[in-house]
Amino acid sequence: MKQRLYFFAIVLTQLTAVFALNRYPDWFLHPLTYPGIVAGFSYDGEAPVTDAERMYCVYQECIVKGSLQQFREYEQRDSDYYYNFDADSLRAIHGKLYELDSFYSSILQGDMISAFGLDSTGLQNSFVVEIDSLQRPDWIDETFYSAAGYYYGVGMYTSRSNVNDAWKTAEEKAFFSIMSGLALDIRSVLITDTARDSDYDRVSSIRLKYKLKGLEIVERYPDTTNDIFYVLVRIEKQNVFSPLLKQSSGR
Repeated sequence: MKQRLYFFAIVLTQLTAVFALNRYPDWFLHPLTYPGIVAGFSYDGEAPVTDAERMYCVYQECIVKGSLQQFREYEQRDSDYYYNFDADSLRAIHGKLYELDSFYSSILQGDMISAFGLDSTGLQNSFVVEIDSLQRPDWIDETFYSAAGYYYGVGMYTSRSNVNDAWKTAEEKAFFSIMSGLALDIRSVLITDTARDSDYDRVSSIRLKYKLKGLEIVERYPDTTNDIFYVLVRIEKQNVFSPLLKQSSGR
């Protein structure tokens, strides 16, 4: 029995490799070029539009809560975040998004990724991009940075798992990279300004709460060589609200 299960697992892995995506629509890889487009993923048996409606609300405005633990000053950090949004905003957008394009992310599992917008003609001049033609972007070497009035976060996750789950996880990690990056920056200021206790060399913990408005997906990059999906997100600095940001003035 174990041998048969092992053989089935090998066959499934090989089939997944055979049917792996070797091209993506440009609207998925470079969403900033297509304003107003939201990607929706079929997920846990739910249709792509369900995910798109939720993420539309998250991008507009959401509350992020969590905690961050830092061990031995930047050597290691563990973070735990979750976000929620106003239920009224979900009711308001329900049924108003048009499906403009879609593609199978996994033929074997029947998973799909779709483009949605408020305008039925919102997706124009998109084209298909061969993965082999993509150049490795410089930003995948970053985790968190700021530039030209924006905070940027990079998330990554192995593409060897379920494709939709991997893209969604990478996106969430990108958002949380911004939160963790800001928290570490703020924490270092607070420690320097208020404490010299040696305990801070071992572990420091901080509870976080952010209000975010206008989150944007900048770019997605599938690294087929290392089987990793990368997602770059950004938010205007003026659209990040937190009591800690006020406490560490000038941010």
